[in-house]
Amino acid sequence: MRAGVLPHTGGANAQRRRRNGRRLKGLGDRDPQRKGEPHATDLHHSAHGLGLLGASGAAVANTAVAALALLQAGRQYEPQVERALAFVLQRIEASPADGLAITDRQGTQIQRKLGPYIDTFLSSMLMSQIDGRASTPALNARVRKALQKTVAKIEKHQQSDGSWNIAGGWAPVLGTSMASRSLFEAQNRGVAVDAAVLKRAENYTVSALSVPPPPVAR
Repeated sequence: MRAGVLPHTGGANAQRRRRNGRRLKGLGDRDPQRKGEPHATDLHHSAHGLGLLGASGAAVANTAVAALALLQAGRQYEPQVERALAFVLQRIEASPADGLAITDRQGTQIQRKLGPYIDTFLSSMLMSQIDGRASTPALNARVRKALQKTVAKIEKHQQSDGSWNIAGGWAPVLGTSMASRSLFEAQNRGVAVDAAVLKRAENYTVSALSVPPPPVAR
């Protein structure tokens, strides 16, 4: 597991990484809506997989971050992870190659906080974590292709200052950090990432962190 998404310290975390490093086993036959199943009230099972429900329906970003958490939680959640993966993959594959968005759902809570393209950034992180570990070669190929697609989208839409602060958001610097982290994660998985894009993102982050906070009103 890579820094910034899943912990990589020793001890119990190292044992957890070894467990999670194995291939995902497949969908299995567990019913995620069974009474008592963790997160059962928060997950929506559709024809395209398992999406995390928001106020306006299943949200890609919420689903991606939930799947990342379940990957860390252990192999007992592999069925839910693969269904979440199916949901996110379908959105990436259906999205146009040119734009940064991978979903036409707008105004979700996480988008209002971290910017309208956080779905793309978190989905790219999820693809990086599963790349090479999916249950079949065919699924691995889909994951790698989706990862390359999200990387290309993110690279293409970087702003001139090195950020991805596009169209607002309550905490755009955090959204940009997710974008840059997703590129580093992809690079660590062997996907080609433009070094100039990474450098601009690094320079932006250093600059943003060096800005002093506004004075406290008295």
